[in-house]
Amino acid sequence: MRVVTGLKSRSRPRRPFLLIGIVLLTVIGLGASLMIWDLRRETIANYRHSASSLGIALAAHTSRSLQAIDLVLRAAGGVVAAAGADTPDDFKRLLGTEEIHRELAEQIKHLPAIDGIVLVADDGQVVNLSRAWPVPRIDLSDREYMAHFRDHDDAAVFISAPVKNRLTGTWSILVARRLLGPSKRPLGAALAVVEVGYLEEFFAPLAGPPDGTVSLLRRDGTLIARYPHDEAQLARKLPAASPWYRRVEAGSGMYHFDDAVDSTHRVAFAQPLDDYPLVIDVSRSEPALLAHWRWHSMLIGAGAVCALVGFALVLGMLAAQFRRVERSESSLAERNAALEEIRVKLERQTAQLARSAEALRRSEGRFRDFAQITSDWFWEQNEELRYTWFSDAVSRPGLVFDLIGLTRWEMVKEGVTEAQWTAHRAELAARQPFRDFRYIRTGEDGVIHHISVSGTPIFDDAGEFRGYRGAGREITDQIRAEVALRRATAAAEAAHAEAERSRRLAEETSRQLLEAQRIGNIGHWITDEATRTTTWSPQMFEIAGLPPGSAIPLDVARSPVHPDDIEAYLDTRRQAIAQGVALKLECRWVRPAGEIRWVHIQMNPEYDARGNCIRLFGTTQDITERKQSEEALKAAQRQLVDAIESMSDGFALFDRDDRYVLTNTNYRRLYSDRTDLFAPGTSYEEMLRGSAARGLQDLGGQQVEPWIRASVAWHRACGEAKERQLSDGRWIRAVERRTADGGIVAIRADITERKQAEQALKAAQRQMADAIDSISEGFALFDRDDCYVMTNENYRRLYPETADLFRRGVTFETVLRANVERNAQNL
Repeated sequence: MRVVTGLKSRSRPRRPFLLIGIVLLTVIGLGASLMIWDLRRETIANYRHSASSLGIALAAHTSRSLQAIDLVLRAAGGVVAAAGADTPDDFKRLLGTEEIHRELAEQIKHLPAIDGIVLVADDGQVVNLSRAWPVPRIDLSDREYMAHFRDHDDAAVFISAPVKNRLTGTWSILVARRLLGPSKRPLGAALAVVEVGYLEEFFAPLAGPPDGTVSLLRRDGTLIARYPHDEAQLARKLPAASPWYRRVEAGSGMYHFDDAVDSTHRVAFAQPLDDYPLVIDVSRSEPALLAHWRWHSMLIGAGAVCALVGFALVLGMLAAQFRRVERSESSLAERNAALEEIRVKLERQTAQLARSAEALRRSEGRFRDFAQITSDWFWEQNEELRYTWFSDAVSRPGLVFDLIGLTRWEMVKEGVTEAQWTAHRAELAARQPFRDFRYIRTGEDGVIHHISVSGTPIFDDAGEFRGYRGAGREITDQIRAEVALRRATAAAEAAHAEAERSRRLAEETSRQLLEAQRIGNIGHWITDEATRTTTWSPQMFEIAGLPPGSAIPLDVARSPVHPDDIEAYLDTRRQAIAQGVALKLECRWVRPAGEIRWVHIQMNPEYDARGNCIRLFGTTQDITERKQSEEALKAAQRQLVDAIESMSDGFALFDRDDRYVLTNTNYRRLYSDRTDLFAPGTSYEEMLRGSAARGLQDLGGQQVEPWIRASVAWHRACGEAKERQLSDGRWIRAVERRTADGGIVAIRADITERKQAEQALKAAQRQMADAIDSISEGFALFDRDDCYVMTNENYRRLYPETADLFRRGVTFETVLRANVERNAQNL
């Protein structure tokens, strides 16, 4: 009965043990899946960040390029204004000259982005262009941009779809701006021809990996430029269902699509330009983007499968062990009967064992001495792997060995990984000897003790497993020595790696510096004052137009300086050495072929301990293009100011923050009593408050604050034109218009004479009506088309039956016919 109860009590742990195993396997599978999912999410997030950064940078650069092109178009508009054209015929006659052709060619001379400028009349006929003279007869009235300007009163830049040159095979886009005369009458358009290849060459080094693409599209989805170049896709429009449109509406964002070029699924980021109706699109192939993630996912999946298989094997072996224990316990009753028989035999053998006990004790003493020399203590475990005995030799400071009845994994809480436990349990389950199994115990003194144990299985004469016995020793000093050795080795390897990394970083930094100097047309140089020699970087030779060389004499290094600038250069050099400060200079260099280049030079002296200048270090940058752009900008600004001054109406410009920028003379003449308020940076609201405080505005019976709020709201909304009366009685017609960059143009016209004429006309009309009513006879007035204009009361009284027909625009014949018909009905 005791045997059966024991069997039942021992079989109960099997079910929770199996449940725990299943839970562990499930957790491992879920953990691997979550890790793979998180890795993919992180990969997509990293690409979103890098793609958005690239898209913003490309959008900013493209906006600057278009601003330069727009500046040329505005300058072309300045040419039109300077010519004085106010009608389409004037536009064709005044702008179709060879002088205008040369001026257009000069405007784009230093702008590689523009392939040509074309002036087109409002009827679509080409008036002038920068490419050829005389101007060929070309009709562009059916072009997209001309149709746009005919259908829309649009002052902004219009960008066409790309078109292919039938002769050269190159693709180009047209950037167009409407041209208006002084009376705001449409005269035509100015077109800038930009080759698509110029945009694609800029995108090429920024496209990233081989599967990366950079595209430029209009906001209606039409593809303008793409790198890598694809003839079939240019000028095509994205499908209406494409998520690209939603991302553009949202301001920017990432989306997925199937590429028709290579039939791959791609991940893209759309970044609209702030100032122009264009969108930068950066994309990568999703399979290539996630290749690294797929490799890691396979590794994680393989690891998870191996872990699952390992745990399944361990659970299987433990289940087999439980079954063996149950079978051994089922035969316990039978063994008890056999043991009774054995007891009798043992009594007979007791005497014999007593004789051999003495010999065994002597042998044990000998082997104990050997074991104590090699170990600190001994132990034994039963078949359940629970400790049953520790040797009397255990005496370790801080360690307590009250561990009887515990298993090793119940005793040890630190220093062993899950994999080590798995391997160790597998050895125990296989009843194999083990050597040097290490773990950590923290003693009562708080000190960490590193322990190593070795053991061998115990079997009885029948081959049945009975437990383990073995020896243990403390290896704390050995572990500390190993840790110190590993740390020293790691420190040495880290120092070597850091030195190697620093060397590579220095080499890469030097290479990047030279590349940056090449891109920015910047070179550096060092002059040795003792040897009077100068060492130039490669970019310096390129700027000077000289073949590369090593150290050159000081007089050769100065030879490119223009003769008119040599004194300023030498004076700046002397001041830098004398004052010990870095100085800057802009001067001209003359290349061997006679070409003049503008350069920006910065020089910085270095001194020895005695204060003597030993070397001069500096940089030289080619700023010729910048100088040319500055001159072109100044010329365009002068033309713009002249055009504004030539306007008959008052003109004022406010920036996108509604702050005053400039006015013309007519505007100041209209408001001569408040010109001190026209200070750059003054807001429109402040100007209104100043004029209202001086009593210079007719508020129409309103309070000051509501009047100011209403005026500012009308001004910023750029609504319908308003007519206002000033406090001195003058009438002003005010019109507000929004500029392309968000600013506001205010146009003011003095309409006092027109108002006075209108009032005089109304008074005359009232006098004429009073005079006609005073006539005793009936009076009716018909115009030259025999249409009714007016009658007096006596005329209406004479013809009451037709009085309802006396309406403006009714003919005399209609009145007669109605009179005849009504009289016939009365007969």
